This record gives sequence, C-alpha cells and structure tokens, in this order.
Amino acid sequence: MAFDNNSSDLVIVNYFTGIGDGLILPFITGTMVFLLTSNGMLSLVILAITALLGSVAFGLARYFGEIAEIEHHHPVLSAPEARKEQEMMNYVGIDNSLVTAINEDMNREKKDWLKEIEDNELNWEQISKTRARKGGWQTGLGYLSGAVLAATAFFVSVRIYPELSLRFFFCGGLMVLVLNALAGGWKATFKGRSFVRGALYCLVYGGISLAMPALIVYFFVTQQ
Repeated sequence: MAFDNNSSDLVIVNYFTGIGDGLILPFITGTMVFLLTSNGMLSLVILAITALLGSVAFGLARYFGEIAEIEHHHPVLSAPEARKEQEMMNYVGIDNSLVTAINEDMNREKKDWLKEIEDNELNWEQISKTRARKGGWQTGLGYLSGAVLAATAFFVSVRIYPELSLRFFFCGGLMVLVLNALAGGWKATFKGRSFVRGALYCLVYGGISLAMPALIVYFFVTQQ
C-alpha cells in the first residue's frame, strides 16, 4: 500500500530514519563498554547517556543538513555560492571551455534536484528554519525511540547472558536487526516503495554495521 507524499508522511519518514540509527549505534556502544568493563548495568547506563547525546546530534544534523542542502542545490538560492566557485575557477586559471562544461553539469544537477524535490512534495523551494527544526525534532525523537528499543534488547541479553559472549551479542544483535528491518520496511512503505526492499536494505545495512563489533567480541571471547 502506497501513501501520498504529504507533511504527515514526511513526519513518519523522518521518525523511522531516526529509529534505524538509534537502534544500531547505541547497541554497539553498550556492547563495547560491556567488553571493556564486564559490567552489564554500567554499560546500559552509558548506552542511555550516549543515546540522549546521539538524539541531539542526529536532530541537529537533520536541521542543518536540510538548510545546507537547499543552499547548495537550489538553482536560485545557490547562486552566491556558484559565483564564488566561478571566481575561484577563474582565479586558478581553469580553461574557459572546461569551466563552461562544469557549470552546465552543475546547472543540470540542480534542475534534477529541484524536480525531485517537487515530485516528492518536500516544499524545499525556500529555506524554512521552522520546517527544518520540525524535521530535526522528528529525527531526534525517532533516534531516541530506536535507542530505547536497543537498550531493551541489550537489557534482555544481559539478563539471559550476564557475561560477555557471542551468545549475548547474537541475542541482542538479532533483536536489533529484526527491529531495524521492520523500521526500514515501514519507512519505505510511507515513501511509496516496497516494504520488502526497504526491510532488506536496512537488514543488510544493520548487518554490516554490527559485523565489526561482532568480530571484536569474537576475538575478545576466544582470547580469554
């Protein structure tokens, strides 16, 4: 089932975007602290602290990212930046024919960007700090929600496996991966795309993200 692209759907997309990162990064943080301290509850507390900091960081990144993207890609609003780039190319002595070709490519990319913005009804024809601020809140709260789920998975794993082990990591990691896949699928659905493809993409992304911590845990456990 596909949904129309409107402001309410964009809220959901921002929220589930935050959830994806909020699931993965705090769980990795908690696991690494558990590896260093062998204290499950202390690791959970640090996971919670870093989750709060992460939600602020991702919210701000969403806010400033939207403004920066519009300033850089909008055909009209990016004109001052384009003039500076033109002056720089002239200053370093780049051949005029090459400068013309570069400018044509940049203008084409900006037109394509604007068309994509219009097709997705993002209303980014003008910079709006209020809209960007809302997007930041939505993404930050999504991240925090994902972190709560990650903390729950971590807590359950610690209760089952009080000491760091591969079983602990795979228990928590599996829960995180499943939740991440569901979040990716729902996000894709609200963007009018396939739930299965969105879920698989996030499953692969999550698996790659957890691969390095899994190797670290493996070597740590086997060396004991």
